[in-house]
Amino acid sequence: MRNIQQFDKLNLINETRERNAGKQLAADNEHLEQMQLQLQKLIVYRDEYKEKLNSQINQIESAESIRDYHNFIRVLDKAIEDQRGAVEQSAQQSEHSREHWIQSKNEVRKIETIKEQAVKENRQLESQIEQKQMDELNLNRYERNHTG
Repeated sequence: MRNIQQFDKLNLINETRERNAGKQLAADNEHLEQMQLQLQKLIVYRDEYKEKLNSQINQIESAESIRDYHNFIRVLDKAIEDQRGAVEQSAQQSEHSREHWIQSKNEVRKIETIKEQAVKENRQLESQIEQKQMDELNLNRYERNHTG
C-alpha cells in the first residue's frame, strides 16, 4: 500500500510553490503595467512638448532656444527608447514567471493524479484483502460444518 500522507506532504510543498509562483507572476504583471504606463506618459509628454514647440517655432527668436528644444526632445526620445527596453525586459520576466507558475500548477496536478491513483489502488487492495479474509472465514466455517 502506498503511503498517502507522503503525497499529501509533497502536494502541500507543491501547492506552496504554486502559490508563490502565482504571487510572483502577479507582481511581475503589475510591474509590467507600471512600466508600460510610464512609457505611455513619456510618449504623451514628448508629443505634447513637440506640439508646443511646433506651435511656438515662429515665435522663438534664437537658434539656441530652438537647439535647446530639439536637445530636450532627443533626451525624451532616449528616455522613451530606454523605457521601451525596460518594458520589453519586464515583459520577458512576466512571461518567465507565467511559465514557472504553469509548471508549478502542473506539478500540483501531477501529484494529485498520482495520489488519486494510489488511493484507488489502496482501496482495491483493501477490498481484495477483505474478500480473501471473508473467503477464508467461509472456508473455515464450511470445513467445521462438514468435517466433524
